[in-house]
Amino acid sequence: KRKAVEAYAEMQPSREGELRAVWIHTAFGVSDWGWKKTAQVLSKYGFNAIFANMLWGGVAYYPSEVLPVAGRAEGRDLMAEAVKWCHKYGLEFHVWMVNNYLGSGTPEDFLEKLRAEGRLQRDKDGDELPWLCPSDPRNRAMEKEALLEVVRKYPVDGIHFDYIRYPGASACYCDGCRERFQRDTGIEVRDWPEDVISGPHFADFQRWRREQVTKLVEEVSNEVRRIRPDVKVSAAVFPDWRSARFQVGQDWKLWVERGYLDFVCPMDYTTDPEKFGEWVRMQSIWTEGRIPLYPGIGAYRMTEGGEVLHQVALARELGADGFVIFSYTVRTVQDFFPLLRRGATKERTSPPHRWDWTSFEVPEGLGGHSYSQGDSVPVRVALDRLPKWARKFRAEVVLEKTDGEAKKLGVLKPESPSISTILKPEPGTYRIAVRGWVKKGWWRKERFVSRSPVIRVLTPQEVAEKFPCLGPRPEGGVGVYVNGWGGRAILETLRGEGLPAFPVCELSQDELSSCRVLVLAQPKDVLVWDMKTRGRIRIWVEEGGGLLVTHDAVGYRYLAPIFPEVARGEGRPEGRRWRAVGDHPVCEDLDKVNWNPHSYYDHITLKLGREGVILAVDEGMEPVVAAGKPGKGRYVACGLALGLGADDRDELPEDQERELLVSSVRWLMGDGR
Repeated sequence: KRKAVEAYAEMQPSREGELRAVWIHTAFGVSDWGWKKTAQVLSKYGFNAIFANMLWGGVAYYPSEVLPVAGRAEGRDLMAEAVKWCHKYGLEFHVWMVNNYLGSGTPEDFLEKLRAEGRLQRDKDGDELPWLCPSDPRNRAMEKEALLEVVRKYPVDGIHFDYIRYPGASACYCDGCRERFQRDTGIEVRDWPEDVISGPHFADFQRWRREQVTKLVEEVSNEVRRIRPDVKVSAAVFPDWRSARFQVGQDWKLWVERGYLDFVCPMDYTTDPEKFGEWVRMQSIWTEGRIPLYPGIGAYRMTEGGEVLHQVALARELGADGFVIFSYTVRTVQDFFPLLRRGATKERTSPPHRWDWTSFEVPEGLGGHSYSQGDSVPVRVALDRLPKWARKFRAEVVLEKTDGEAKKLGVLKPESPSISTILKPEPGTYRIAVRGWVKKGWWRKERFVSRSPVIRVLTPQEVAEKFPCLGPRPEGGVGVYVNGWGGRAILETLRGEGLPAFPVCELSQDELSSCRVLVLAQPKDVLVWDMKTRGRIRIWVEEGGGLLVTHDAVGYRYLAPIFPEVARGEGRPEGRRWRAVGDHPVCEDLDKVNWNPHSYYDHITLKLGREGVILAVDEGMEPVVAAGKPGKGRYVACGLALGLGADDRDELPEDQERELLVSSVRWLMGDGR
């Protein structure tokens, strides 16, 4: 097996123009090596950068005038040592700060000072957390000055945010957050924190909460570029931007769009290649080629060298611009570095964020830079941001396919620094690459590589799968929200029953106007369920629309109820079976005798409102499905996760769940009394 892994390692090409980096979670270097050997070994194995954890929210490991200095670091300048040896061995040195989280190294007297000043976070129950509150301007100023101090004092190549977030959805709800939220928004919160957790001010608070984290990124980025424009600003972020902005207030896609970051490093720590690939694929769409994407590989979770090799290959194939390994330890060197050196890191190269010299004009496609097979894609490539010291240059423009194929498109040189052409490639994943040299001074030539955003050409089947809402819509049909849990399985089921069902991707007024009935599977992104959206859908139902909601969308946890007068969520038991009750038209053909299992592992029980009618109960005799007629419309609140399997994947509903779904939709369409 070892020989097979070694053979696989030797098959991996050494790619020009990529970041090959590591995170090191200590300011002292690897183990007892010191910084000289730490840098020497990393360079020997073909890496070109290191992210070193030199400061936290409450402690620094170098002489700092902003943060307390760790006892073990007193009398030494570890930052100066690290930068010196990394630069000597050709490595970029990026200073990694653990933001907000205080960890165990913060001196007790400093922690007590922060506590006394009310600068620490509190969870929804009022318990203190060892995290700086991001909304406190004193904390933001301290963290900003700590990073700017580093930029002013040391010749570092970059600063790197980490823990630039909240610890989870349960924070921060301190008194300071309440006061500042009310001041900034003009909203008076009567029931704190319930009104901002699942009450009427949920969406406003979520927006404000994200802004508190973003402010630090924005302010540091602007100041770093003013003080030293050559220093790169980056961040280690959660893999899934959609859930991260809600769970931890980390809106990193926005940071990319606004230009606060020079590159981004999602922490894609998994041993599952399929999950890793899906994360990188989505991240390349979210970044849209605006800045380099360097996925983090969780080598600490892996036991075989082939796992790291495979993820490096996947990252390249899916459009990443390099990789960062977590973390740099003796074990990582022994188990993984020699295999990488056999192929992937065999030849030296420099990271692409050094060469932001090329403009790529690629038109908007189906979504981002995705196109249908047969589409003509006009592109323009120009070397128009070269540094002033660049005397001469020559570069070849090629269309790279992720399997290694390359087609020459043209040549750029001083007398013709741009080209325009029309691409019409076969299905696959591509990038336009500009590879060449720039003359620096009279004799020195510097190699460079710049790459375009990822260009995806899709087959008709792939277009239908990835962009379901592009197809035709039946008049007065049943819209199914496919960005909800189980949504696609519900859509397929209704179509199989001959109902005029079509996919809905947004909850906009235009989408509602095309629906006679809307099936709202529990949204995967809870932030879409804000007051405006709920109000829009409520009016649409009252004017004659039909609405079916599933699981949490009945009004549970972070999703407020849309018709509490009919029903709202109350509990979440696991394993209980259910059955239909009563003589409502929805229940006419359902089994009212036998208990039925449900495909998902839990369901939401309901608290019935004054206008609600129970359609089904569970074995605890608690309501799980209810119906009502708000205004001129009809509404069904279903606590079952229709269309969702126990593994959180879409699964076609069967037997009584299928009957319940179809019967509910037919009633919402106006069939029955």
